[in-house]
Amino acid sequence: MARGLYLLKDYERVIYLDVDQMITNPERPPTVSPAHGFWASKDWGTDAVDPWQFSACGWVAHQDCIPMFEEVLAMEPDWRDKPFQEQGPWQEWVKNKPEGLFINIWPRRMFNAVPDAVCPGQVPEPWQPGDWCAHLTMVGIQRRIEIFHEIKKLIG
Repeated sequence: MARGLYLLKDYERVIYLDVDQMITNPERPPTVSPAHGFWASKDWGTDAVDPWQFSACGWVAHQDCIPMFEEVLAMEPDWRDKPFQEQGPWQEWVKNKPEGLFINIWPRRMFNAVPDAVCPGQVPEPWQPGDWCAHLTMVGIQRRIEIFHEIKKLIG
């Protein structure tokens, strides 16, 4: 998040993906319209029941989000040793956001398309061929490599 804030000072818009994601359909990049605000995907798990419960694994932010980034980073000491110390404060901030900033939570598969192979039968909307990216999360590196190759065969 700190890197996103740094980049937003020089660029109009920043797109971020976790390092454990692979682009599976470069012909279908995410479309952000309108261009302003913050865009993320709903969290991928079955426990994501609230509309503000998004994943910090991938997002698009416009320069008008700089105050949001600054405020969320200032919350870091309160979240330091808690699970999801990046995602938790962001979700809290968005839930109580001030008027005027456009926040859009996309469906799960836009930035957070988790393959069923990660948690078989536990992903409500798993990655499918044609999706823009696949998030290889919650499993060890060897299993991530195996899933990567399985997906690579599926997409050609």
